Amino acid sequence: MPRTHKCLSGLSEIHEDFSRPELAIIALCLVAAHETTHYYNYLLFHSVSEFFSVFIAITVFLITANTANILKNQYILVIGISYLFIGILDFLHTLSYEGMPIFTDYRYYAPQFWIAARYMESISMLGAFIFLGSRWRVNVPLLSAGYAGVTVALAASILITKSFPVCFVPGHGLTLFKIASEYIICGILAASILVLHLRRAMFDRRVYRLLQFSIILMIGMELCFTLYVSNTMSDLFNEVGHLVKICAFYLIYKAVVVTGLRDPIALLFSDLKASEESLREAQRLARLGRWEWQPAADRWTWTGEVSRILGLSVTESPGLDALLRPLQPPERTRLRQSLDQAAADGTPVTMMLHPGQGAGEVKFAELRGEAQFNADGRIHRIIGTLLDVSINQFSIERSEEAVFWLNGKGRFVYANDSGCGLLGYPRDHLLRLSAPDVGLVGAPFDSHFAELKRKGSLRFEALLQRGEGGPVPAEICANHVTYAGDEYDIAFVRDMTQHKAAEAALSHASDIYAALSHTNQAIIHSRNRQELFATVTEVAARYGRFQGAWIGLLDDATQEIRPVTIAGDCHEYINQLNISLAPGSPSGDGPAGRCVRFGQPQVINDFLNDSISAPWHRAGTPFGLKAAAAFPITNQGRTIGVLGLYSDRPGFFTQDLIGLLTEMAGDISFGLERLDLLAENERQDAELRAAVERLTESNSELQRFAYVAAHDLQEPVRNIVSFTQLVERHIGHTLSPDDRENCDFIVSSARRLSQLINGLLAYSRITAKDVPFSRVDLAQVCAGAIDNLREAITESGATVTVGPLPEAAADTIQITQLFQNLIGNAIKFRRPDTPLQVAVSAERRNGEWVVTVTDNGIGIEETDQDIFGLFRRLHPASNFPGNGIGLAICKRIVQRHGGRIWYESRPG
Repeated sequence: MPRTHKCLSGLSEIHEDFSRPELAIIALCLVAAHETTHYYNYLLFHSVSEFFSVFIAITVFLITANTANILKNQYILVIGISYLFIGILDFLHTLSYEGMPIFTDYRYYAPQFWIAARYMESISMLGAFIFLGSRWRVNVPLLSAGYAGVTVALAASILITKSFPVCFVPGHGLTLFKIASEYIICGILAASILVLHLRRAMFDRRVYRLLQFSIILMIGMELCFTLYVSNTMSDLFNEVGHLVKICAFYLIYKAVVVTGLRDPIALLFSDLKASEESLREAQRLARLGRWEWQPAADRWTWTGEVSRILGLSVTESPGLDALLRPLQPPERTRLRQSLDQAAADGTPVTMMLHPGQGAGEVKFAELRGEAQFNADGRIHRIIGTLLDVSINQFSIERSEEAVFWLNGKGRFVYANDSGCGLLGYPRDHLLRLSAPDVGLVGAPFDSHFAELKRKGSLRFEALLQRGEGGPVPAEICANHVTYAGDEYDIAFVRDMTQHKAAEAALSHASDIYAALSHTNQAIIHSRNRQELFATVTEVAARYGRFQGAWIGLLDDATQEIRPVTIAGDCHEYINQLNISLAPGSPSGDGPAGRCVRFGQPQVINDFLNDSISAPWHRAGTPFGLKAAAAFPITNQGRTIGVLGLYSDRPGFFTQDLIGLLTEMAGDISFGLERLDLLAENERQDAELRAAVERLTESNSELQRFAYVAAHDLQEPVRNIVSFTQLVERHIGHTLSPDDRENCDFIVSSARRLSQLINGLLAYSRITAKDVPFSRVDLAQVCAGAIDNLREAITESGATVTVGPLPEAAADTIQITQLFQNLIGNAIKFRRPDTPLQVAVSAERRNGEWVVTVTDNGIGIEETDQDIFGLFRRLHPASNFPGNGIGLAICKRIVQRHGGRIWYESRPG
């Protein structure tokens, strides 16, 4: 902005804040005060200027105190309260000035009171602006008490305790404290300007300028009081400072008067006007009018909304005649009687009025009124409201919900556009009908209306008969109303067609899920194909609500699809289908044929018009077939049949339903696979049982053979030994040494054969299950085996130690034999040059007991042979006695007890 424009703008703002006469008076007062008091007596000038400031401070406080309840700017309360105590300090400053005969003990109290007052003023100003930005509310008593305490403390520190720092020294001028304090106060005031600028949106533009200029003048004032040096404190800077102070305080006064008194009053009237406008707007939006009647003067007044509700011109004068004119005669009489009663004894007025009927609407208005009394108990006036509760208030003509009005005889007196469209009649035709003509009530209208009148409202469902089109399911909410002496049934009707369709679809989907569940149960419990097919078709017809359900299987030889089970009402139709997949057969192009050929579902939702179902149109018509579908049934990877379904509703097979039925057909195919698997399992089980029986019989025969063979072989062996020994005794002296050696060989071989036979007999008896297992202590069993080997142990010089052993379910004799064979082997295969040590122990490993028989014998060389095999020997019989059966017996004993046996060894 150019400099000239800025100057003009500043001048216009000054003229906005101060009138020209006001500026002239201010200038004249300042010059007069300066000229008269300065040249007559400086002390008088000082006193007048200070008292002016004190007067302003007290005035600001009084304005604030008297307008506190209407103030919205909290900073005014803080400044107003603070200026009372600032004025007190300034008053003490005036009384203690050089030349005033009040305080004679010390001549320079005045600068101290000045600093105290300015600190309080600057801090209060900054605090007030900061407080303005918060949500706190000023606590006037608490704030006043705080200022009073600080003021008393400051005065006491100056006059009594004399602890307040010295501010002026004669001959030297101002102290460092005084000068530093003035600069600090200037800094606080500068901060106040900054906060004021940040909060400027909360101030009127004029108030903001007044406060801003006042604080700037205060800063200039403080700077003036840092320069004077006269002992009388009456030099030029002191004088200028006081003149500036007068201007600053006057600006504060102007700001407080504007924001604390003048503007609140203007704002009060402005808010009142705005509230009145808002009330009128709210009444218009709420369709609510206000009226008043003074019976003594028969004077009526009402708002424009009353005229609109009554259908009157807004220029028409309010009055009883104007109120009654739009009403019907019975209502006029009742309203006049109600008003007279209210004027007589103050009875409240409450009525439902019918102020005329416009095109396509039925209007209602609720009138209420209450009497107000004078001090002497007489009725002064009746005031009330008129509320538009017309049914067109709900935009009934544009409502999507059908609305009908019926009189007490059931005849239509009103229908909105949606109602006419729902029933398929023009309005003029519909108003000539009655409720029974369209089935609007589910009972004779007289009984319906009596029940409605008794209950006030009814909710029910009905099937409405349309003028054009089929019946419409509807939900009806009927309400009983009375106006103008007549009773009406107001019916709000909701078209439930889509809702019923959705409900039916949901119910059908639920039934299909139930069918799937029953199908799965059939798959689990059916024992053969025919039972499975029969159950599935029965489930489909019952739960799926199909006209017919059937399963047909493909005859590979004839290429015909023959029904194997049928359910529903179409037995005769399905039995005559004769579907053939032979080339050229037209029946093979129907849903079932295509389904088997392509292995995909085939759906016809318009059975009587679709070309695919053409061969069966005539046959299907008597059964009411409107839709058909076929779903493939597979087995062993090929389509072997079809699940056929029929419905009496066109478009019955939706995509969701097709998906569920495809899943059902898949379940049937799975059921067939399951039946095949069960049949195969039964066949294999039968073969396995037969094999087990043969093996068991073979084992039994083998055991009997081994026992008999071992028993029968013993006799010849004994004979060979006996007779060889007999021959040797009788003619042995005549035999040559070679013949005698041959006889000994025969005897030893026979005895060895006997041992083998005994071993085989013992081995064959191991698997006998005649002796049941019992709980035995393995330690006792092992001790019994050691007793049996006591002679061999003694002869070999062996030491046998047995650690803690567990209990086990076992055959005591066989476990004794097991320990005896293992310890006996240790004695047999010992080293002749080393004392034999045999140890028996047990430990728990992975839930099993591991029993170990350890010795320090010759050990076993690494070998691929199974040392637990029958007749398996690792050493020549000439080196170590034995027949190779002992370890085989040990293995069979351990296996019979459900265990395992192995060896761990190293040579030596």
